[in-house]
Parts: sequence; structure tokens; C-alpha cells
Amino acid sequence: MARRKSKAKPRSRSKPKLNLIDTGVSLLIANSVSTNVTGLNLREFLFAGTGLASTDERGFNPTNRNWNNNVTLMEIFGGSQLMASQGRTETPGQQLVMNAKANAVPLMVAVIGIPIVAKVSKKFLRAPILTPVNRVLKMSGLGVKV
Repeated sequence: MARRKSKAKPRSRSKPKLNLIDTGVSLLIANSVSTNVTGLNLREFLFAGTGLASTDERGFNPTNRNWNNNVTLMEIFGGSQLMASQGRTETPGQQLVMNAKANAVPLMVAVIGIPIVAKVSKKFLRAPILTPVNRVLKMSGLGVKV
């Protein structure tokens, strides 16, 4: 009598690990977009007006002379905050468009260039650095990889 074929047991899959390099690339791109479009780095844009940033809710920072070009998240959610006494005549939306037009080339270079550099770097560094680091991270039990 012929032997019956048994179904192979499905392999249990481990939960996908957080890739630190991809997370870093995403943060670099977000910071570049924020800097080129809003005039503020990502932290200043998100936390302006709180104790986590040196910028107030209008984008004013005592060390930044050209603060009228800055747009914060609070300004976008709060709508138009025209400060004619401070020299601001554009709404936040208009200022975002002006900043994007003025910084189009650096913005495109960063958005296209950062992932390319990361991908090439991963290929060159995989054997000498990344593989041993991933082994150590795996043994440590952290749910991350490089």
C-alpha cells in the first residue's frame, strides 16, 4: 500500500524586527523635508511652543534672524496667524509653498540621495560590520536589526 503524503507543518514565523538603518533613513528624510519646507528642523516643527523646543508657536527663535520664513505645526493647525507687526504677510500655507519653491533642489537631492547612499552603504558594510552587529543584537534579545 502506498504511503500517504502528510502535510508539512507550517513554519512559525518570527515577528519582523525593527530595522535601525531604515528608521534612520526615514528620520533623515523627514528632517530634510521639514527643514526645506517649513524652515525648521523636525523637532522644532513638531514641538514649537512647548518645553521640548527653543522655538515658540510662531516659529520665533532668538538665534534665528530670518524667523518669518518658519512655519510651525501649531500655526498650520491654528490657521492663519499673520503678524504684520513682525513683518509676516503670508499665511502658513503660502509660506510653505514659498519655502518649497525656494528649496526645491536641496529637497529633491535629499529625498532621492539619502536612500541611495543608505542602500549603497548597506551593501559595502554588510560583511565587515552589519552582520556581526546583527548577531550580537539577535543574541541580546532586542527586536531590532541593523
